[in-house]
Amino acid sequence: MNTSVKTILKTFVAALVLYAAASCDLDETSHIPLVELGTPLADNVCLIEAAGGDYDLQVLSNGQYHIEMVSQAPWLMLGATEGNGDGIVKLTATENKEFKRMVSFVLCSDVDSRRDTVYVKQKGAIEAELSMQNTTVRLPGAGGSVTKVLSTNIPSSYFVIDVDYSDPDDAGWMGDITLQNTGDASADIVFPVESNANELSVRTAELNLSFVDGWGDKVSLDLILMQENANGSLGVKRSFAEIRGEYPNGGEVTTDIILEGIVVSNTEGGNAGENEQTNSAAIDYTISQKTVYIQSLDGSLGFALLTSTENDNTFKQFDKVQLLLKGAEIYLYDSPAKYYQIEGVKKFMIASQEKGTIADVVRKEKFYNELTDDDIYTYVTLKDVEFPIRKGSICPINEGYSVGDGSDRFAKYPLLVRDINGDSFYMYTNTVCVYRNDGTMVPQGSGKLSGVIVHERCSRFEWKNGKDLLDMEDDPELGYIGRYQIRHQTKEDIYRDMNMDFKDNFSELLAEYRYWNPGTETLNTEEGEVQNAVLKPTYGENGWFTHTYQTKYTGLSSKDRTEKDHYNQHMVPEVCFSYLGPIGTSKSPLFYTKEGMVNYGNTVTGNQNGMGIVLDPSKDRVNPNMEEWVGEFRGTQQWLAPGTSPDGSDASNTLRVANGGGNAGKGWCSDNCYCAFKSTNWWDFELDRGYAWMINFSTAGITKELSLQISVLNSSQKFYSPRYWKVEWSEVDSMKPEDDDKWNHVADYTVSDISQYANTLYSSMPGYKAIDIRLPAELLGKQNVYLRLMPRDKACSSGADYTDAFLTSEINGDMHASSIDYIGIRYNK
Repeated sequence: MNTSVKTILKTFVAALVLYAAASCDLDETSHIPLVELGTPLADNVCLIEAAGGDYDLQVLSNGQYHIEMVSQAPWLMLGATEGNGDGIVKLTATENKEFKRMVSFVLCSDVDSRRDTVYVKQKGAIEAELSMQNTTVRLPGAGGSVTKVLSTNIPSSYFVIDVDYSDPDDAGWMGDITLQNTGDASADIVFPVESNANELSVRTAELNLSFVDGWGDKVSLDLILMQENANGSLGVKRSFAEIRGEYPNGGEVTTDIILEGIVVSNTEGGNAGENEQTNSAAIDYTISQKTVYIQSLDGSLGFALLTSTENDNTFKQFDKVQLLLKGAEIYLYDSPAKYYQIEGVKKFMIASQEKGTIADVVRKEKFYNELTDDDIYTYVTLKDVEFPIRKGSICPINEGYSVGDGSDRFAKYPLLVRDINGDSFYMYTNTVCVYRNDGTMVPQGSGKLSGVIVHERCSRFEWKNGKDLLDMEDDPELGYIGRYQIRHQTKEDIYRDMNMDFKDNFSELLAEYRYWNPGTETLNTEEGEVQNAVLKPTYGENGWFTHTYQTKYTGLSSKDRTEKDHYNQHMVPEVCFSYLGPIGTSKSPLFYTKEGMVNYGNTVTGNQNGMGIVLDPSKDRVNPNMEEWVGEFRGTQQWLAPGTSPDGSDASNTLRVANGGGNAGKGWCSDNCYCAFKSTNWWDFELDRGYAWMINFSTAGITKELSLQISVLNSSQKFYSPRYWKVEWSEVDSMKPEDDDKWNHVADYTVSDISQYANTLYSSMPGYKAIDIRLPAELLGKQNVYLRLMPRDKACSSGADYTDAFLTSEINGDMHASSIDYIGIRYNK
């Protein structure tokens, strides 16, 4: 039929339909009976146990119907094949001694054309099993056949075999592969192969062995078939050191060389590999799925492998593998750390793959200062370390910028780690790490931390003006946060050998500030007695903390910010990201759909684990006016938050709303939780100098290893906050210019800007930046020591670049805001 005739017929039919509709009134259509036919079962699935027996199927119908079988199933009998109206159809199934099975039939209306399919699924007495000790099969170059043993309880006749040759131009060198069961749990698989006439090249293919049960569930096994060359070789085995020597500057591998090693990465955990931020709002998450860390058998050297696709990464942690590297590309990186990556690895290159355990891995234990470039991409246990920021989870960020809320603006978080020697470094956690915010607090004590050593930079912590991510290839200072970092591969890498209690730690705290603890002393002022306008430590009783934009330091009441609504402090509270989790919103299938992690819009299930702030009744301090903020939840004292319980009752032992409503699952606690400290006053334009955070403490009796830990963030979305800061110490409590010569420089640091959703920069942070600073030995043994954290200059960001602007005298809302949510002063016991 030609197109024009079809068009005429369609037009004619449409006209008839319109005419018929116009000729009917409402009374006529109301007499047309509606046909009902179906079952109340979800998806019309009837589930029967393996033992069989009777099942009453309820049919809902308002007319006559009959049943038609889609296929014959001798194991299922129907008590009736027709009916009229609602009723029961009895189903009788025989015992199923094999795998799951299914049959379907159709309920057919005898009144009109309505049909409804019913699926009868019966469980099986046995579950299908299929595995093989070594999934790479080596075949002789001279031809012949090889027999391997499968562990399986599936009859050989049930299998489907597919072979995919790596070189389509050289396909067909395999004969007909056969299977024969040899017992209840095993089968022989025979691989016939033609001879390989090529004296250099190895042939490879992938074999997929699969079985689909009666429910449509598939069990499969992938095997790598690798045939020797004419000389009976798969290639020449080379050590890690030899491969580095043969490719000192990298390059494509053109010869048949074999690399043998132990896989130390764990793809399932989501923390192997650095997912690339391809632009400010997009991340390539496939990198962590394609990255494999492999080390030599003796643990001395390592490589990072990058597979061609996610499906090519069939490696499991602790597998012992041999890889045929021909066709892969070796890359040398030397800026400043020297390490190697091998890209383009495919399944066909796996010459051998044997399951292993952690016992098969050479465990290197080192202090951080003993690491060398040879340790990169190897599994190392770092000794006597601690996580000195005692708040939050291992990834304390605003989930609104990460995959936890369906956003792709932040890929990894560097958590501060410190060791007994005073060295500090960072532990990376990917936002796709599946256990990163499951409600577990960071260990409070010290111990051993295991993982893979890497050298990765972080644009969120250190950056330069006018730079793009591509500039990191040429500028080794961009994003540099240390020569080495560590990537945990399982949750046990963190928690297995770390003490959870702070008393089990190599360090002790002189003072610590985790939340607001206003002093209870009073001062006489012109307005009368007021509460002492300093914050006291939340741990211990050593010293105080304040901000210098106040009359005490400026000498002028016009340069004073006393917040009467905030306990007479010279600062205001700010948002923090210490909520423990679980996290995830409905936009995030990675976390939200996992059992026990449904958080979105639910302040009961989504606010299970508190705000990640430890309360030690013997050492922690709370202002009496704020004691109501502390309560026992699930048997543990916790700093909660102001507010009421989700149901409005404010009942005891109910975690109050810190992360509720529209922010449920996003992992952050609002400023009314009083967990961080903020000021917008950072520059005295008359004197052309900065204001400062001021910290007082005593070091009397302390003799070794003094350090400062801070967690900082420029927290205004309007930017214009100081970028470059300095730490100085003195024995005088003064901000007078004439006393500057009494202040001693300790260190410089930078503060990152908070991420802004409408304009996310590569250098912006959806979380606080933690910093460790060694304090000079000159501070030891003093009755009173003062630290001031102070902007070095007026350089800042306008929101368009890293340092493209300067502080101005205008303060509009939160403009110039800079925050600090943790301060700790430590010494070694």
